[in-house]
Amino acid sequence: MSTTAPKIVLDTNVFISIIGKASLNRWLFDRILEGSFVLCVSNEIMVEYEEVLSRKTTVEIAHNISQFLATFPFVERTEIFYKWKM
Repeated sequence: MSTTAPKIVLDTNVFISIIGKASLNRWLFDRILEGSFVLCVSNEIMVEYEEVLSRKTTVEIAHNISQFLATFPFVERTEIFYKWKM
């Protein structure tokens, strides 16, 4: 993994919009795949991605994408040390 690649965090709606092959925003997902960006996710983000994907696609597709994110070298798991009190 390139340590100089910019690290990004994607809102769930943005993430879902970039994974389709016909998406106009697919270039961003492709850059993650090639290592131009490192996608940073927390456990909470992973759960949200999977929940929303399972509603919009199928449980199997959502699970497959979660497994991909859990093992892909340009996805970095991060811990959240501070949560805003709202």
